[in-house]
Amino acid sequence: MPTPEELFHRALEITLGHEGGVSRDPKDTAGDGSGAPHTNLGITLKTVLALDADGDLPAYLRAQFDIDHDGDIDAADVPGWKHETAVEFYRLFYWGPTGCQALPFAIAVLLFDAAVNMGKGAAVRTLQRSLGVTADGVVGRATVAAARQRGGSDPFLGQMLAQRLDQCRTFKTANDHFLGWSRRCFSLHLEALKETV
Repeated sequence: MPTPEELFHRALEITLGHEGGVSRDPKDTAGDGSGAPHTNLGITLKTVLALDADGDLPAYLRAQFDIDHDGDIDAADVPGWKHETAVEFYRLFYWGPTGCQALPFAIAVLLFDAAVNMGKGAAVRTLQRSLGVTADGVVGRATVAAARQRGGSDPFLGQMLAQRLDQCRTFKTANDHFLGWSRRCFSLHLEALKETV
């Protein structure tokens, strides 16, 4: 039986397989439209800067994101971000806060990937709508209980991904990215079906 840490690493491996490396896409809302590097390993510069501004970014992670050690985190640092930093970042800000560790693993795989791709609140509400519980964006007892009751069944995973794509249709960049999001969801469905933990 895999350990919780092994399950987290497996989910992260699946998501990073879809996220890829450095993005400079000027049409991506994660960037500033200039074509400067704004995302690496699925982590956006905007997210890191917001966490830093709020005082939520631990000093050790801040140092790892400041690749050139000039005291600030900016587009010049993004291409140098390391896998080890991504592991800590995603454990602290995505896996734990979305309650993935308490969910059936196939559902956790989909929720974690959605949180990285579309934001934590939107991802959790998508899960909750699929489960038929109050969509408040917080994984509490009712959400966990409903998810455990559903387990990782093929129909439920498909329903969860369909909810995600319905939400994605409303995004400003849907015309540019919807086909890619659809392919990602199809691939995730196949990946989640392999996870019978």
